[in-house]
Amino acid sequence: MIVELPNGQELEFPDGTSQEVMRNAIHTHFPEYAAMYQPKNAKSQENPTDMNFLEKGLVRYGAQDPAAGLLNMGSRGSASLNNLASQIAEKFGLHLPRQEATDFSEMLGIPEEQKNLADKLIQFAPEIGVSLALPATRLGKLGEAINQIPRGGKYLKTALGNALSQGLFAASQSPDNQGTAAIEAGSVAAPFSALSQGVLSGSPTIRNLSRTLGAIGGGGLGYFGAKGLGFGEPIADIAMALMGAAGHGGLNTKGRVREDVLKGVEGTNYKEALDAANRLGLKYITPAEASENPFTGGVQGNLGKTEGGAQLLYERGKARSASEENAIENLFSNVFPKALEEQKNALYKSAEKIEVPKEKLETLKENEIFKTALNRVRKEPVYKEKLKGIPDNSIGYLNQVKEAMDDMIEKSPRKEASIIRETKNNLLGTLDTVSPAYKEGRQLAERGIVRKEIEDLFNKKDETGSNLFKTLLSNKKDYRELQDRFRRLEKTSSSPEQVKSMKNAQQQLEDMRLIFGRLINIPTAKTAEALSRSSMSKGRAPFDEAIRRFKEVLSGGKYDKTAVELITNPKWADELHKLKEITKGQKLIGAFHNLLGKAGAQAIAQ
Repeated sequence: MIVELPNGQELEFPDGTSQEVMRNAIHTHFPEYAAMYQPKNAKSQENPTDMNFLEKGLVRYGAQDPAAGLLNMGSRGSASLNNLASQIAEKFGLHLPRQEATDFSEMLGIPEEQKNLADKLIQFAPEIGVSLALPATRLGKLGEAINQIPRGGKYLKTALGNALSQGLFAASQSPDNQGTAAIEAGSVAAPFSALSQGVLSGSPTIRNLSRTLGAIGGGGLGYFGAKGLGFGEPIADIAMALMGAAGHGGLNTKGRVREDVLKGVEGTNYKEALDAANRLGLKYITPAEASENPFTGGVQGNLGKTEGGAQLLYERGKARSASEENAIENLFSNVFPKALEEQKNALYKSAEKIEVPKEKLETLKENEIFKTALNRVRKEPVYKEKLKGIPDNSIGYLNQVKEAMDDMIEKSPRKEASIIRETKNNLLGTLDTVSPAYKEGRQLAERGIVRKEIEDLFNKKDETGSNLFKTLLSNKKDYRELQDRFRRLEKTSSSPEQVKSMKNAQQQLEDMRLIFGRLINIPTAKTAEALSRSSMSKGRAPFDEAIRRFKEVLSGGKYDKTAVELITNPKWADELHKLKEITKGQKLIGAFHNLLGKAGAQAIAQ
């Protein structure tokens, strides 16, 4: 079909070209004649009615664009193959003409300057379809060797195989820069292929890392993809956020939190710590405290940074502090319940005036240690006042002699104290034989002494697990000596209830030593202010802080609070079995990374 312009110039169009296409072409190249041309040999009559908007859209997007995409892909492939052959021929001194790829869009009525985003995406769709269908290149023995590399072999094999496939296809679609296109496509496809494999790993750590890196990569592709399509900064930023969110796995906050705060727990003795916390009645023990895994501790250290998370952590931390105090009070009650004080006094009172037969004291009266203690009691005004009217061979009087020996033991060197203690034990054996009531009262008094010694360790400090650990349980010798005293008190107990309470106290002490040194206390306002001043409470690594903020944004501001809820939940261990599950969502994320890598590879290469 020939169109003659007013200046006499003739333009030739393929037969059947519509009036609209010819007008658009003339308007583009000869705008001054756009409304004045008269076609020669045109069909005698145009369609009586123009297509409506919907019909035009269906034809353009349903037929013209797909056809142009397929034809352009074939044309680029043919040109690339021809040009590759030309390059090879030149090495042998032969000359083959180079070929330019044909753009069929304009021939089909969609000039380049009139293409919108939909046109570009639809015409690019055939290329994406082929790239997604391409399997990873088989690497043969090389692949087998790579697969044997510990930990990362299978990921490297997948990355290399897909990089080769996508690189070759990108080269086939780039007639002029085949090498560059292959390298660019391969460099994009390789990491995303590895991340796709990593998301399906049985390791929560690898899955989480793969999603995080996928989010960064997806965000980057979204940003530069939007820029490449001609959009401005706001649209590019939105594309980056959306692609980043999709790459990370969307907004499944609970799943993300579970994998973050529980990884590193499996393989540790966390169950032992959980059981101890339950026996002590603590509100909770966190995964980091139970596992003592430094990595898990680092994750926990980054929680409670938002207002909601910090408030929840403070409230639950205060509740746990109260439960620690209750556990310590329960220990005191098992060692010496306050109700036993009256019973002890009554037993002492009933035995006080019982006289010891003189023949039972004959041996002791010849003992210099006994005589020294007895003389002290007789001469000291305090003892004389207290013992008025009490015979010197009575239980009450001789009990004061025993207490005088206790003072001598406390002030004597270790070897001398041992000798004094032997004399004291002989005296107690005599008194216990004469009065079972005295023996029982003395056993109860010993329990009261042990309780008071433990209580005095706090010395105005709060009754917290950490303070008890620091003052008593951290030293192995002190801990063993206290347990030995508990066992002796168990053996000398006069009732099944007292035996049971001392057994409970021994278990409590063991549990406390196991976990009280692990507890991470919530900061007070004063310590938090000091940490803030020294910047210790701020993210130390910009990358870590960026990831933390990114997760918070993805979750709609719920990530931090959800994480605090999980670590302070006494049943967090029930979630551990879910870490190894490959969910449908994770499979979708893996597929998305695969799609992202292949589509991004071809988009960047072109």
